[in-house]
Amino acid sequence: MLRLGLEAHALGIAHEFDPYFGLSISRVIKGLAAATGTILLSPNEHRVAEDRPDCFWLYIVTDCASDPTLREPIPNPARFPWHEVTKVEHYWMQVDAMAKPAAPDPQPPPSEGAAP
Repeated sequence: MLRLGLEAHALGIAHEFDPYFGLSISRVIKGLAAATGTILLSPNEHRVAEDRPDCFWLYIVTDCASDPTLREPIPNPARFPWHEVTKVEHYWMQVDAMAKPAAPDPQPPPSEGAAP
């Protein structure tokens, strides 16, 4: 666990109350094995960054695989050009399909949240 004046859990948002400014600060810590690369924010992290630009900070640690280096903290990371990532969440298949030769199924996939 990385210590930056607070304890942060992997890929989570750490919240800290700053009594001097009287507001809650949200910090996200991301790590990269190499000196450079791509970092991802979860949809919740991105939403909080957009909703609270004045008190959301991003911390990036590079070279985690060899010599971890904390880069300069980034206030209001939502001001940078983030790109939405769309990913496959699930694949589905009828159990009976394994007993016969593979062929296209004329039945449409179930709607989201419904069991096949």
